[in-house]
Amino acid sequence: MFKLIITIHVLVLVTIYADESGSDFYIISSSEKRTRRFNYVLAVSYNQPKLCPYAEWNANATTFANSSIIETIPRGIFINRKNNVYIAALGKRQIIIWLNDSQTESLILNVGHDPYSVFVTKSDDIYVEIADNCVQKWKLKTKESMWCGIFSSRCFGLFVDLNDSLYCSVESKHVVEKIPLNNPTNAPRILVAGNYSKGSSFDMLSEPHGIFVDINFNLYVADCGNNRIQRFELGQKTGTTVVNNILNCPTGVILDSDNNLYIVDHFNRIVRSRESIFECLVGCTNEPGSTSSTLDNPFSLAFDSYGNIFVTDMNNNRIQKFTLISNSCSKYLHGKY
Repeated sequence: MFKLIITIHVLVLVTIYADESGSDFYIISSSEKRTRRFNYVLAVSYNQPKLCPYAEWNANATTFANSSIIETIPRGIFINRKNNVYIAALGKRQIIIWLNDSQTESLILNVGHDPYSVFVTKSDDIYVEIADNCVQKWKLKTKESMWCGIFSSRCFGLFVDLNDSLYCSVESKHVVEKIPLNNPTNAPRILVAGNYSKGSSFDMLSEPHGIFVDINFNLYVADCGNNRIQRFELGQKTGTTVVNNILNCPTGVILDSDNNLYIVDHFNRIVRSRESIFECLVGCTNEPGSTSSTLDNPFSLAFDSYGNIFVTDMNNNRIQKFTLISNSCSKYLHGKY
């Protein structure tokens, strides 16, 4: 009996994604089209793709949904690891849902109010911000509203962390609050960031919009009125500015698997901040427009499992999809950067 050991030194560009159950992890080689399967448990419901440092996206988007479907003023967007797409269609007072990579809308939740933001958990519980300071919980299977969590005012951003706490960025009160979901109807609101006064010091916020909570419970806030992204560590009311001076009212922020920041800037562009490097990805002319390469007052963004970026393009009444360029990483590997 003998053991054969073969060592192969090769760099291969891969695409990584998880299956619907969340228990299996796949790597697809772009050169050999082979799939390997690993047992891997991902705790989060949203996509944080693994991207190379110089990943690029096609500057010309395709329109995923236009005004004939969403009518006017799309605000929030959420894409889970099954590639279900959820759009807060404010003009229609609906959450419109595309299931499992579908190009055609599959379900509609008539929420009865103008939804600003939406978040979906691994168990398919849908949290929708509506009027009267209420965040409703909906069940995907029954399309029924279960309860209403009350915050101090309307939520411009929603997030559910790994401890099942529901976060709300309260734009008019200049704070971020949260409610534990294990007892949402009786639990008091907990102040997470800001002090209910508009300001620019490290313990204050000004018109916060999009929020993101990583697996270490660091809270990232698109601090629109201060033109910055703030990070608040767990239990800390004093934040750290991670992106500043080069933004114009950021309204959305998400992270990839390496904690690089992707930001919706009111200046009609999508930007990335990584390792102290700031770079524009989309809409880099900074001019509003309605072409495939421009945006007009974008509000929020999300990744699908393939690394494509979806943006709610509010003033154009559409959802734009910017496709990840598959060979942009191979250029980096071959020394072109």
